[in-house]
Amino acid sequence: MREYAATVSGVEAPLFTPKDLTQLESTSPHAFRHTFGTLAVEDEMPIVVAQDILGHASASTTAIYVKAKDKRIAEAAKQYYAGKRGGMPTKSDLKE
Repeated sequence: MREYAATVSGVEAPLFTPKDLTQLESTSPHAFRHTFGTLAVEDEMPIVVAQDILGHASASTTAIYVKAKDKRIAEAAKQYYAGKRGGMPTKSDLKE
């Protein structure tokens, strides 16, 4: 295992730029939780694990993040097909 020593410049380097900090000022703790839930689901964390971490009493609450992921996937597919084939595939396209 390789070890790295902390350097003065590394320790003194700011974690966030002033622009980052202004964006963080308008961010709520709920936004951080939502981002975590979304990324956890996208990274295929089992929903019951995400539910436990987020403290949701019901898996249906955590399932909101799955729906958000599905919506993003559908939108990405729509944009892909709009650029590649002029639109979403039709039933006849799927029979090919």
